[in-house]
Amino acid sequence: MLRLIFLIISLVSFHVSAEFSSEDSLSLVQTGGNTNVKTYLAASKNAYTLGKNIFKLNGKYTYGEAYDVRNAERWDALLRYDRDLTEIYGVYVSEEVIANRFAGIKRRFNTDVGGKYTLYKTEKNKTYAELGYRYTVEKKEDETQADDKDSQGRVFVQTDHKVKKDITARFWVEYIPNFTENSNYLINMEPSAQVALTSIFSLKIAYLWNYDNLPVPGNSKYDYTYTTSLLAKF
Repeated sequence: MLRLIFLIISLVSFHVSAEFSSEDSLSLVQTGGNTNVKTYLAASKNAYTLGKNIFKLNGKYTYGEAYDVRNAERWDALLRYDRDLTEIYGVYVSEEVIANRFAGIKRRFNTDVGGKYTLYKTEKNKTYAELGYRYTVEKKEDETQADDKDSQGRVFVQTDHKVKKDITARFWVEYIPNFTENSNYLINMEPSAQVALTSIFSLKIAYLWNYDNLPVPGNSKYDYTYTTSLLAKF
């Protein structure tokens, strides 16, 4: 999949005007005295646009300690290619790798292909949906457990609304049905609000909620992350 995406990049004409954008965020929480907790969250979203082609490289890392004992560690990386066919329709292909030590996931590889559809677009609001197919290979932290290899679907909807000149609200939800194991499915969602401080820096408040109907044995079905982050856009 990675080779396919890089091949697409090489086939795109270099004569097309290009545009690069980056959004980076950092959250730090540290307490002392009666409690001793440290939590770090860093994220980066990068997009390179060539005409109707968009290449994305995203990454996120979360690390936490309580009384100098690690109690949270998760990271993910995404490489994705989008192609706009019209102002409304588009297609995408992506490769993602996820590691979540405390959810029992050593590595989860997601290969996606699908289509995009703009449902509503005005100066203050944009809502779009994605429908696709996903093939997943999941390796457990417990190496005695066999790898999961699943065919899945993907339904994603996101809406962005400009509340005021400097305030934007966003909500997205993702549903991942499992065609290999019908009783297994994933639901992810995140409401967030962003306030522009300057032309570069913004403050973002977000609540990410993840649900796994059949988690790795011994782990909770629910995960959530509440963050207040400083964003820098270039």
